[in-house]
Amino acid sequence: MIKQYLLNTFQSSDDSKSTLLEKFITAIIIISVISTVLETEQQIYTGNEHVFRGLEYVFLGIFSFEYILRLLLCGNIHRFSGFSGKIKYIFSPLAILDLLAILPALLIEFSSDLFLLRILRLFRMLRILKLLKSNKSIGLFLVAVIASRYQLYASLAVTLFLLFVGSIML
Repeated sequence: MIKQYLLNTFQSSDDSKSTLLEKFITAIIIISVISTVLETEQQIYTGNEHVFRGLEYVFLGIFSFEYILRLLLCGNIHRFSGFSGKIKYIFSPLAILDLLAILPALLIEFSSDLFLLRILRLFRMLRILKLLKSNKSIGLFLVAVIASRYQLYASLAVTLFLLFVGSIML
């Protein structure tokens, strides 16, 4: 029963109802991104380093657990069955996205280079992309954006032109 619930949660479906686990993961992603943004504000970060580090460990644990669960359960999906299916899953875009959500937190622990730490902090913001697979509304929005990309390119060109003209006139 638990295995079926997890399979239903981790497999994308056309059903518009989100499971409790999907809602929990969505909330953790949003809290994680807010934490990363707040961490860049020096006045907030100073004196609260231990809180941010603790939160990062919690996020790392949750996202790692989710990644391992997905890896264990992917064999129950027909296209990912068997050993070659697991390898295929590991190199799928969504699995790579999951890995990118946890990898920066692991690498930060082993680095003292400040420039690298800033880049890894930026990569932690990729966690927001995890919402693409769990939130159907965002997925539909992206489909609409992709379908309208040429109109959006034209709008961008006009906007940049008007910005350029406006900056020259001032």
